[in-house]
Amino acid sequence: MFQALQDLLKEEETTMEDNWKDIKEALTSTCQEVLLPAEEEIGKTRWKWIGHTLRKSSNCITRQALTYNLEEKRRRGRPKNTLRRIIEADMKRMNKNWKELERISQDRVGWRMLVQEIKPLKILNVQKRFTIYNSEFGANVAKSLKKTPLPKEMVTESDAEYNRQYIEYAKRIRSAVNVNDPAAYYVWQYLNDGNSVSPLIGLDINLYPIFLEGVTGKGTNVVILDDGLDTSHPDLQANYDETISVNMDRPQENGLSPRGPRKIIPENDGHGTRCAGLAGAVINNSFCSHGVAPKTKLGGIRMLTGPVTDFVEAKGLSYKVELINIFCSSWGPSDDGVTMDLPHKYAKDSLSHGLAKGRNGLGSIYIFASGNGGLSGDSCGADGFVSSPDVIAVSAVDNLGQKTMYSEPCSAIRVSVPVGGSPEMSDMNILVNNNNNNGFLSFNRAIVNYQ
Repeated sequence: MFQALQDLLKEEETTMEDNWKDIKEALTSTCQEVLLPAEEEIGKTRWKWIGHTLRKSSNCITRQALTYNLEEKRRRGRPKNTLRRIIEADMKRMNKNWKELERISQDRVGWRMLVQEIKPLKILNVQKRFTIYNSEFGANVAKSLKKTPLPKEMVTESDAEYNRQYIEYAKRIRSAVNVNDPAAYYVWQYLNDGNSVSPLIGLDINLYPIFLEGVTGKGTNVVILDDGLDTSHPDLQANYDETISVNMDRPQENGLSPRGPRKIIPENDGHGTRCAGLAGAVINNSFCSHGVAPKTKLGGIRMLTGPVTDFVEAKGLSYKVELINIFCSSWGPSDDGVTMDLPHKYAKDSLSHGLAKGRNGLGSIYIFASGNGGLSGDSCGADGFVSSPDVIAVSAVDNLGQKTMYSEPCSAIRVSVPVGGSPEMSDMNILVNNNNNNGFLSFNRAIVNYQ
């Protein structure tokens, strides 16, 4: 057989295609007794279909194998009985990949925390100046962060004196403000006088002294550029202003209200409500907690539930700039550690217009969250909105004053505020408002329906 092939190929200007018929005849004539069974033998047990080929053994060359199409090789379909096996293989592969991703994610979190040498802060004096105090947490970093008391070696006489003075100061402040919202006491980020969640007394935004000076947001307004905003929420309704609100996602179907079309707002459409609660939830209404500016007027621009294009971003950032003081945004490019993006033509022009004409010529204030891609190694410098010099970029620190695991670092950050730690550290959450008249914690954990 092979001698016949060799003789054919030795001829001048001979190719496989030109002599395929001769080659096929040489092969079949040599192997016909083994390779070409009679039709009645096909049904016998020694012959069977393996996949789409009739085989007798692993070395057998079949009729299909000897079929050659000079124009195009014939496409053979998958065996009809393999669909179930394909699905099972795909499911098995998906499960394996998910487990692998979960393992990699856990390893990455622990590794980053060790490499970055997570350290608590040490308060030096009453002026609240902070320095880094070296302390290795080891493998059980998350458990160490949950501990309420500070290590004894971190507490000095000056710290103890500072703590004593700050606790007395906080008592006087709380008494003077006299907030009747039942959950406000647990929001240690507003005034931290030794909350069980954050052991660093004084690690807060010092909000209540500002209230005593009469700065509560009265006469200002804030617009949340996000998804749904529950306009009927009892902690938001009194401050909601429909004149600075709009629904940019299918307004012809859903109306102009940023609440959206559903009577009960789903969980995945409530980020705007939570942001609005942090900004301007009503104070002293005996419900849940209150916002950082409880007397400001709130508006919502619903723009993230549909396709977000350059034109949509531009419309949101330039909406009624002559009336709106502050635009608050918690969106941007993907936090995958790879994607880089910047404001495109229309959005860039809208930012420039708002800075020049907004707030009656004083310029609108644009606030952007720095991003949640810390676990992916992302940098907020990859977000053109956050890194813009015309934007106030806000990041987060945990209950020990350290960068949270999900926060993105970059030189553009103007403000870092205490929020908590990670989703696993559920006791460190800020009390905010959620949809459908419920008081909720951040990280989407319900505490109780304060009525």
